[in-house]
Amino acid sequence: IVRTWLYYSILRTYQLLSMPAFKHLRISGMGLDEKGEAMHKSKGNVIWPEPYLEKFGADAFRFWGAAEAKLGSNYRFNRERLEGSFRFLTKIWNVARFISRFPHGYSNYELTALDRMVLTELYRLVEECVKGYEQMDFFTSAQMIRRFVWSVFADHYVEAVKARAYNVDNSFDGREQAGAWETLHLCLKTILKLLAPICPFMTDAIWRKMYSTQPIHEEKFPKPEESWMSEY
Repeated sequence: IVRTWLYYSILRTYQLLSMPAFKHLRISGMGLDEKGEAMHKSKGNVIWPEPYLEKFGADAFRFWGAAEAKLGSNYRFNRERLEGSFRFLTKIWNVARFISRFPHGYSNYELTALDRMVLTELYRLVEECVKGYEQMDFFTSAQMIRRFVWSVFADHYVEAVKARAYNVDNSFDGREQAGAWETLHLCLKTILKLLAPICPFMTDAIWRKMYSTQPIHEEKFPKPEESWMSEY
């Protein structure tokens, strides 16, 4: 790729147009089989993606590829890790179904310490994802999004805030209940936007179902908001 196609493309474009062929160039590592060997038809170890795309979907396959290795490093096919990516996206889908039960768009709400904690973590997530995407390294963004969803948002914040979000017995103040709703929706919307470059289909499906008739890919990319930061 580098010594033939790339060099030839740069030279030929300069000869014809007197300008660079590319502004940026992203070269990934090689995809290897489950034993860590390069795939060749002659070796009979080629792993065809179609059966896995049909079983797990393109977004799971894309997320697995993004989360498997840093930019430039070789990555080894692993069915279990691909299934793990599928389960992760299923988790996001289920969290979105839960959050879709609650309204949003309130201005009169109050954030609790728990809300401020998760928003501070959200700030750090956006910060790291922006750095990763600016370097065209999807690995960093994929890993950070998965860590936030699994270890902070879904398994801790969502579980801890359920009682306040439902507020069945009115034991919570209405403004605090609205604070839970707003925080849940803000976190989900931000996660979807951060994940959209890697998983374009699922994120857009959730976005159009819950937030807008316009595609998520026309939305502005998230920026870390100072108002999210707090000491906890």
